[in-house]
Amino acid sequence: MVTPTPLLQRTQTPSLSNYPVTRGIYLPVDVNEALLWTQGSVQGVHVDNPQNNVYKEGALKPTPSPILLRRFSGVGGWHETCAGILGLTKMDWNNNTLYKKLPVTLVYSKAFADIIQQNPNMVDDIYDFRNFM
Repeated sequence: MVTPTPLLQRTQTPSLSNYPVTRGIYLPVDVNEALLWTQGSVQGVHVDNPQNNVYKEGALKPTPSPILLRRFSGVGGWHETCAGILGLTKMDWNNNTLYKKLPVTLVYSKAFADIIQQNPNMVDDIYDFRNFM
């Protein structure tokens, strides 16, 4: 099991912020698995004071839950993989929210599969994935 990198140096004193984990924190669990928090507090987007944190799910879900990432091939660190996934959680063009929990590719591939299941004559044609988002 991989030991997680400490977020604070031992010389720093942790302080309470009254907000959950920061969005984008990841924790390697194993060589091929990591936990990624795609939801959490975000700083710099508050309308009145950019120094204040924002947690958009706070009223409905006080504690964000991570998603499990599992690597089936390849080696290396998790930073680029997690950054790519975080970018995909902000790409839903059908709403104006700050982010979603799951990457847009997973959410809309399910919707696309449902559309194809209802319209089997579409299977042989080629479509731009953006048309289904």
